[in-house]
Amino acid sequence: MPSMQAHTLKWALPKKPGCRIQKQATRRLSKSNSAPTALGTTEMERLASELAFTYDHLATISVHFESLQLAYTQADLNEHYSATRLGPKEKELLAAYDDLGLQVVHLERKIQTLETRLQELRAHDARTLFRVSASLLAL
Repeated sequence: MPSMQAHTLKWALPKKPGCRIQKQATRRLSKSNSAPTALGTTEMERLASELAFTYDHLATISVHFESLQLAYTQADLNEHYSATRLGPKEKELLAAYDDLGLQVVHLERKIQTLETRLQELRAHDARTLFRVSASLLAL
């Protein structure tokens, strides 16, 4: 099975006040014909790929949130103001914020899943390292 060469992930760019999060250009992993060196290597590559996708999803959510904040001025919202009913623009914003909230919940669950998988991978690597160390000491 072909393996993928690992690449370094760059986390968030330094954020300046008032600046948006920029999506980072991710390099595609090139496939090679060599076999993977360890079971954890391929799993780590999968985690890195999913983490890059998750970072892009975060950037998309941030852009969406900022555009919602700038969508309407207070004057636009007061145009069809009623004490008992929402106006069409208020309904649109409410639906958009609900959708954004669901995306944030989904992203949070995805991050928790990635953290759990990373902890499992670290535990597996620690057990493997312990076994190798024990077998070397037995020699």
